[in-house]
Amino acid sequence: MRKALLLSLISLLVSCSPTTSREVWYGLSDQTAFYLTYSEKGDYIVVATMSRNTLLRAMRGVVSDPKRALQELFGEKGDHFIGGDEESWVKLTTTLFDYEGLAYQGVRPTSDVLLSLALKHATTLRKSGVVATLDKLPGEKSSMRDLERLLKGVEGGFKKVRLYNLDTFIPAKVEWEALTRWVSGWRESVLIEASYKE
Repeated sequence: MRKALLLSLISLLVSCSPTTSREVWYGLSDQTAFYLTYSEKGDYIVVATMSRNTLLRAMRGVVSDPKRALQELFGEKGDHFIGGDEESWVKLTTTLFDYEGLAYQGVRPTSDVLLSLALKHATTLRKSGVVATLDKLPGEKSSMRDLERLLKGVEGGFKKVRLYNLDTFIPAKVEWEALTRWVSGWRESVLIEASYKE
């Protein structure tokens, strides 16, 4: 009886798991670390952000490379990485503020706000040539062409947009193993919800 129940539960979970084709991006700026994945059919986009300090504090003494740490944390291999120095991210922020009719006062908004503005203005960013000035953003396994393709991919919009700031619910002090278990499990749940057809 237990065996039959376990087998039916496993088959239910497998049938609910997201199977559509999607890309996974990881990013690390001077202030923020993020995970971004989207369905290539335009069904959903999921973005999870956290402060760079949260990531560095959690991985200290366990993992030495932040890119590897992000993949371990979310339990998924990245297709592309975005990096960049402070100047590159300030340039992007200033541009997005201009599109919103706001003056940049030197204080960057939270990463989830910045990413939602980038999604909103993806077409303008791609067509204006601003992306070409952000040549320091593409990191390992990525190029300007990949970044432009990402922007083009988000231009059509998504049926579901999920933006999460993990700093709002990750405890300040937690061991790396427990954190990776929790975040990768949380990511799976979020992807199942996002890929669910209503």
